[in-house]
Amino acid sequence: MSGEETQAKGADGARRAKLFLESTTRATVPWVNPDPIAIPKLTFEWADGGTYSFDLGGTLLGGELQGLEFFAESKAYTNANDQGTHYRKFLAQCYRALQLRPERCDKFFWITWSPFLVNSWSELRTPEFVQDSVMLHRSRVFSTASESEARQALSDQDCKAVAERLGFLFLSDALEELTLTKEHLGVIRKYDTMKEDR
Repeated sequence: MSGEETQAKGADGARRAKLFLESTTRATVPWVNPDPIAIPKLTFEWADGGTYSFDLGGTLLGGELQGLEFFAESKAYTNANDQGTHYRKFLAQCYRALQLRPERCDKFFWITWSPFLVNSWSELRTPEFVQDSVMLHRSRVFSTASESEARQALSDQDCKAVAERLGFLFLSDALEELTLTKEHLGVIRKYDTMKEDR
């Protein structure tokens, strides 16, 4: 795939992820890359001076999730491809974001249309896997290529926090077809608004 095709597919995946999340009635997703208003909300700095951004972000609604902020990465892949590599980088990005802006990092979602790293499935949301991923990207996270210096800087507490805040969402064409229609969403939102006004 060309760079333009990859970007177009990525933008389509982020748009579809937004539609799905909002159709659950448990999320509002105002920030989707590359919307100009979303870019500063979704962009963070690496320790080495570079930047990275999440695909989308917003706020969760209702119950114990009310008001929690989230960041998400979407991969509209039809196969596992290089998702494992991207997922490890995502974990390093989550770790760095949590260190920079902990008040904005309540949840992290990996949204995909294809399983990946299935032989390591039970490990993907563990502090140890987060730690290994951060160390893999230590030159960006800590601005040092030295493993010993990075290990000294590494926070076990933050690795645990990232692991606890991680969630997977697996989408498919069939699941997307079953989401609430705009009309049904409108009825639910109207009901919620009227309930808040009472």
